[in-house]
Amino acid sequence: HWLPHQTVVVIGAGAGGDLRGLIEAGLNVIGIEPDPRQFNELQAAVLTKLAQMTASEEKDNAPAV
Repeated sequence: HWLPHQTVVVIGAGAGGDLRGLIEAGLNVIGIEPDPRQFNELQAAVLTKLAQMTASEEKDNAPAV
């Protein structure tokens, strides 16, 4: 069990499925992936997830009109 904002290291992070779930749970994650192809997929998946979360936060914090 982890608490929000704890840091988790995932060795062999693959395409990022586990990392996305950990990010959604509010954890800080470090993903290590030596395969360049998997790393590229991992990077794209994490950046997409972070962009979605940022957009959602901005929408939630937007002033009511």
